[in-house]
Amino acid sequence: MGFSMITEVGEQLVEVLRDALVPDVIAHTGSIGLCSPDDHGDYTLGIYLYDINPDDDVPSSGMVNTGLDTQSFPSTFLTLDYMITAYSSSDLKFRAGEEQKILGRVVQALGDKRILPFAVLGIGSSANAKIEMLKLEREEKMRMWTFPETPYKLSLFYRVHPVEITSTRVNSIVRVRDINMLVDEDRVLYETSLVVLPIDDFTGRPVTGSAVSIQLEGEKPAVVKDDGYRIFTNVKNRKPVLISMGGLYEPVRIETDLDARDPEEIMVLRLMPGRAYPLPDGMTSVVIGTGPKRYLQLWTPEGKTFKLSRDYKPEDGREMSLYNPDDESVEGKSFLIRSEKSEELLQVTSRQNKKVMMGVALSGTYSKTDTTLWPVSEVWADDNGDCTLPLQVPYDMEPGTEITVCYKDDDGKSGEFTVTVGKKNRIMLTD
Repeated sequence: MGFSMITEVGEQLVEVLRDALVPDVIAHTGSIGLCSPDDHGDYTLGIYLYDINPDDDVPSSGMVNTGLDTQSFPSTFLTLDYMITAYSSSDLKFRAGEEQKILGRVVQALGDKRILPFAVLGIGSSANAKIEMLKLEREEKMRMWTFPETPYKLSLFYRVHPVEITSTRVNSIVRVRDINMLVDEDRVLYETSLVVLPIDDFTGRPVTGSAVSIQLEGEKPAVVKDDGYRIFTNVKNRKPVLISMGGLYEPVRIETDLDARDPEEIMVLRLMPGRAYPLPDGMTSVVIGTGPKRYLQLWTPEGKTFKLSRDYKPEDGREMSLYNPDDESVEGKSFLIRSEKSEELLQVTSRQNKKVMMGVALSGTYSKTDTTLWPVSEVWADDNGDCTLPLQVPYDMEPGTEITVCYKDDDGKSGEFTVTVGKKNRIMLTD
């Protein structure tokens, strides 16, 4: 459905302006829509897409991992340029003032919005789209008015970018399991002990190159593949500590048990953006000051939740049926699962259709009718006691709204605090 993203952006602009202008400035929602200036019908406010271009601000990329065994061809990123025009039907002596009032409210509304979150743009989008007002000379505006039978009307010009058009071309791939090397005419078999795929938790895409360092404590370095996979071979310690460090991401420290893992299973490692990560303007985030190296689990009860599509019983083992209608990438994600009688933390290691595999089996029984799963962010404070967390809040929450964030640490201490939507919040946890 990536081809519909151009339409999705236009419709989202219409929704933003309807919410802002109706009924205080324009009486009816049906008076705002997508149209050409020479054929605006009964619209009081028309949004006209007049140009589409490649977005040069987004660097070109190679194949993109869309699953553990598939890759898609790279997306195309576009800039969409819009002309927004008011058409008042009032008496002549009131018309100019009313149109100016409408345009002023448009400037205010789009200045407050600034971002179309990828979550509202439908399946296929993985990037927030920025809304920017264009500063054009009058001559440029006149040249864009290509309607000789229609006199020029004062208009606003906006650009929305990047808009992602995903590719439909997909390749199946086979992962490296064993490595054979010829050393001094002797063939040496390097047995694969653990395969790790680091994922940027904000974009959902693999982290490639040297952007992050992933090590097993006390073991030799991994073989790093171009697509982001780290392959650890001939690991001696069967319960090594995995350490991840990178300038853009929060540090990670995980105790692993290789004997408890399926040797064919890939470990997906979700990396949380750190303080140096280039979060878009208007993104809700929180910088937490706490104790050095403190581990925290954080979730937002007012945010997105998941459900079970089938009851879970301990005899089901590591397999769970998760209701995921938006087909979100959940590999490597942690969830707080809660019912009336039980509560546990689980981590999804892989999925196939509606079924997911967990790192370990749950101890409780969970009914699909009274069980809720909240996505949990796991962060480790640095040596200074700081950690950063971007929050994916519901897209219809207005900037300035206060929401609750719950937390629990590895000592069992728990609590909650409030943050403001659309801001970079600073919170101190001293307990």
